[in-house]
Amino acid sequence: MYEQGIYKMRFSLYDERTGELKESLPTGAVHYGTKLADVRELSPEEQAAAGGFRYALSLERTAEAGAEATAGSGAAGGERLEVRARWLVGADGYFSRVRRQVGDGKEPVASGAIGWWANVTPEDLAAAGAEWPAALRDMGALQSAAVAYLPAGYPGTSGPRAALMLRGCLPVFGREGGGTQELGIWYMQARPEDLEAAGLDSTTPAAAPGQESPALARALATFSFLPDDVRAFLAATKPEQVTERSLPMHPWEGFLPGGWANGRGMVLVGDAAHAPRRPDGQGANTAFEDAAVLAACVKEHGMGDEAFAAFEKAQQERVAAVYGSAQLSYAERVALIHSVSFEPLWSPTDLPVPVASMEEGLAWSYETIRGIVQRRSGLELGARAERGGELVQKAEASKPAVVAA
Repeated sequence: MYEQGIYKMRFSLYDERTGELKESLPTGAVHYGTKLADVRELSPEEQAAAGGFRYALSLERTAEAGAEATAGSGAAGGERLEVRARWLVGADGYFSRVRRQVGDGKEPVASGAIGWWANVTPEDLAAAGAEWPAALRDMGALQSAAVAYLPAGYPGTSGPRAALMLRGCLPVFGREGGGTQELGIWYMQARPEDLEAAGLDSTTPAAAPGQESPALARALATFSFLPDDVRAFLAATKPEQVTERSLPMHPWEGFLPGGWANGRGMVLVGDAAHAPRRPDGQGANTAFEDAAVLAACVKEHGMGDEAFAAFEKAQQERVAAVYGSAQLSYAERVALIHSVSFEPLWSPTDLPVPVASMEEGLAWSYETIRGIVQRRSGLELGARAERGGELVQKAEASKPAVVAA
């Protein structure tokens, strides 16, 4: 027995928040089109010779980097950017290379769930002769709305199966003039036995060369009980837009001292530290909390292992409670999530120059950071050197190296 829960609301998406953050950073602070190919901790002798740098990172330019790639002007796929860092923040996702190579070596484990997600545009719906699900057609004055189909008695996505559809007008980043775009987003999750009951192999298959992904067809077969209007909405999705994946996690039972901060200049945040059991939004929320708490710890203790250890102690306890260690009811868990608060990291009175408002202080801060990045750019994207026929870019960074997924 499934129940329909209709949630008319305004919602903030991870991509919306990260888009705003990217636009607020100075040019050169974020590098696109690279992946972390290798990271290692330097030996004591190497650290002494390198002037105190602890880690050597090799960032590889991806062949599919696209126009936004900034890992060196004119760089092509396979080229390398070599970086040395005193402090390393690993924010590189579930299968964190930072964690595996210079941390405790732990990889995520299977959560026992399989998830599908995709985007649908109004143009996709029109091409398929479909409409928005009935529950999402009358938006009224709302910017965004969602409808969920859940097993009876299970709140949120805590049940064995769940289907969630969202409709919203989302900001468009990186386009001249900005603006918004109407978009549908859907997510569904099930157990291996649910796929087997639908006559499917529970192992996620890869698309054969030249053939479209089977993920959409598998999702529709697994959720054959959904209302016709919902299934028509799902079926309008372009098959190549659908992702199917077994959902990994870092269980809260494994949150141990030293697991996120190795005491030698490295700290993990986000999914690299604590991928959740279920995709209920808390993965993104707790990652943003990590950033705020880590920054507060650095402000209190200074950049170093003392700050990283303080961050680990505070966040391991809170994230474990949010993820389920306290065996809270749904209402208690929601209250815990909403109870978080942070002190501002700075105010206009903290600045070394007089400013009249927070806005003026932010403008000064951005300009100062931009100047720092520009002055260091010669080191960070230094002269190219031929090494064994491979184009290598050298870099050294005294500021923390943040490796993101």
